[in-house]
This record gives sequence, structure tokens and C-alpha cells, in this order.
Amino acid sequence: MDKSRVFFYKTLGLIIRALPILYFYSNKDFLALGNYSLFSSISVVISGIIGFEFHMITSRELANKNVISQKSPLSQHISVIILLTIVINIVLYLLDIHLVAAALNLVIIFYCLGEHVRFLNFTSKIVSSSKMNLIRDILFCFPFLFLNNHRLFLYATWLVFIIVLLISRRFISFRELSLKIWAHEFVFYITRSHVFLINIISRNLLAYSDRFFVFLSAGTEILGKYAIVAYINSSLMTILNGSVVYVRIPELISNKISKGVFLKQILLRIIPMIILVWAVLYLVVTTIPLNDIEMSKGIVLAFVLLGICSIFLSATGQIIYSSEKDRLFVITNVIFTLMVLIISVTAFNTICYLLMVALGAFTIGLWRLAYEDHIFGTTHG
Repeated sequence: MDKSRVFFYKTLGLIIRALPILYFYSNKDFLALGNYSLFSSISVVISGIIGFEFHMITSRELANKNVISQKSPLSQHISVIILLTIVINIVLYLLDIHLVAAALNLVIIFYCLGEHVRFLNFTSKIVSSSKMNLIRDILFCFPFLFLNNHRLFLYATWLVFIIVLLISRRFISFRELSLKIWAHEFVFYITRSHVFLINIISRNLLAYSDRFFVFLSAGTEILGKYAIVAYINSSLMTILNGSVVYVRIPELISNKISKGVFLKQILLRIIPMIILVWAVLYLVVTTIPLNDIEMSKGIVLAFVLLGICSIFLSATGQIIYSSEKDRLFVITNVIFTLMVLIISVTAFNTICYLLMVALGAFTIGLWRLAYEDHIFGTTHG
């Protein structure tokens, strides 16, 4: 029942995130649509940078114990990030750099609420986590209604930032903020999670690399037209990861389910859903038809294969993450990053790019399984 509710809230969140896309598309404003896609992608990547991947350690710790406290273990770090954002916002506003200030706010909004989502999920409050994720989607998308006016766009991000502060009071305490304690915790977490720092770019590359490829090869307006199909893919991956993969990670870490069962359950549930969704979308788009959306058989097949391979990569990553094989986790992600960079240079077109990335993801996933003794019953040093 809880997993059905999680699926519902995740789906509702994706519908909310689609509203700016539909709004810009209906107005044929592909430049704004491209900017929305870029802002969203950059926010995800930079939120990992300012978070120093501390959640990779704290999330695993939370899943292995019963947490009574409602305060996030990263309360000090989140508080410092928020206070720095306020100071930088004032400086940027005085310098009349509104768009950069708004972009900074979006990153912090995504980061703070993302930490709250993870905290709830890894303390077994999966329904509350999905609700918080829905709130993040609503708040993050709201300012984009004013994207064409940089000043109003900034004011809208300020409003949302204030709302995030109010929400964060449940998880952090500014009264308990101490730079000395923060510095001590920072050193503690950085020494334990430093191996994940290399993983910051790799962690989200599969979901957003295609957009950067189209942007660099064809420009912002073409990206705006491509963004609709790309959003369908990333949304599908988000909902499948959020409602199928991530809800099982705490059980995997605490050994309530085996790694083999974890992988089998995910693949059996996800593969039919990916095929069904893209088949329905292809029939809808070709029946209507929508000239500004490229939904050829080739690109549909490419996204089906990319979706399956990306979920396979994600699931195998969680398997070795749960076994605390952190170096293997990071090394395979770094190698995958290098593969994608090579593909971006050698790919002939978008379909070729997607298929090659899918093959790379599948190869890395197989490599991970080959080193996981609980799957194949072998032992490695």
C-alpha cells in the first residue's frame, strides 16, 4: 500500500514538473524551454558539489539504525549552506546580477529539500519522503513561470527560498549552528566520503548528458525541442528509481532482502513498464501528430534501451554501495564518465549517442556484478 502511494506522489510530482515544459511548448518558446532544461540539469549537478556527497555516508548509516531524532545528521552543513546563500544573494542583487542569484537559489532549493527527502526515505518514512519530493517539485517549478523576466524570476526564487527555510525548521536548527561543530563534522564526513567526491559528475551524467550533447551540437532552441522527449525519459527514470529502486535500498542495506532478489524484483517490474510507456507515447504522438516533437521509431527504441540499461546501472550501483565497496562504486562511475565523454565526441547523431551510452551503462553494470560475490557466489579479495 505504501509503495502504491509513493508511486502516486512521484507521478504527481512529474506532472507538476511537466507544467513549465507544456507552458513553454504551447507558446512555442523553445529558448525558454531549453533554458529550463539547462537550469534543471545544472541544479542537480551543483547540488551534489555543495553537498560534498555527505549523504552517501549518512544515508547508509541511517538505514542501519532506528533513528528517533527528527533532525538531519547534516543539520550543521545545511545551515551553513543556507546562510552563505543569503549573503551571496545580497551581494549579487547589489551588483544587479539577478539571473545568477536566481540560479543559485534554485540550486539551494533543490539541495535542501533533496536532503530532507533522503533523510525521510532512509529512516523508513517512504511515504513522507515521496510527499516531500512532491513539495520540492512544486516549489522548484514555480519560479520558471517568470523565467522571461529576470527580476520577477529572482523574486519568485526568493519566495520559494523563504518557504524552504520554514520547511527546514523541522529538520535543522539554526539556533544550534556552531561553526566549530560544523568544521568538526565537515572534517569527519569529508574523511569518510572523500572517495565519493569524484563521483559528483558521474552520479547524474546518465540522466542529463544527452541534453548537454544536443545543446553543444545544435544550440539552445533545438535543445528546447528535444527537451520534451528528454524530459519524458528522465521523468520515467525518476519515477521508476523513486518508486521501485530507492524504496528498496534501505531494505537492501539492512539485509532484509538479498542482493539477487533486489535486482530481480527491479528488472521484472521496470522493463515491462519502460516498454509500455514508450509504446503508448509513440502511438499518441504519431496519431495526433505533434510536429515539434521528434518521436521516430529509432529514437523510441534508443530511449527504451537507454532506460533499461540506466536502471540496470543504477541497481548494480546500489548493490555494491550496500556492500560498502565504495572504491569500486566510484571507479566504475568514473570509467563510465570517460566512456560518455568519448561517445560525445564520436557519436554521429543523437540516436547513435543514446545507443552507445546505453551499451556503456550495460557494460559497467555487468562489470559490477562480476565483482559482487553475493550475486555469483564467488569471493574476491
